[in-house]
Amino acid sequence: MREDANGAEHPFAGVYHEVTPPERLVMTISEGDRPDPNREHLLTVVLADVGGQTEMTFTQTGDFGDRADEMLAGLVQGYGAFFTALDAVLTQDAR
Repeated sequence: MREDANGAEHPFAGVYHEVTPPERLVMTISEGDRPDPNREHLLTVVLADVGGQTEMTFTQTGDFGDRADEMLAGLVQGYGAFFTALDAVLTQDAR
């Protein structure tokens, strides 16, 4: 579930296809509360140690249709909000 700038909730679902600690995640993501093979995207996240910090490279493929620009803006906002929330949790746990 993610919230957009207006506070509207957007559910999503998916399935992990590969988990290779600590370097790679591969999963499907689809809009809605259940995986939908007709509307899913494949997301690959590659993690790399770069000078003691973790670099994350995201590759997401799928048919965005005529909503590609809208979807990209939503992805950037959604991932940004996710990592902001994750940072808050990790910072709190580190205290």
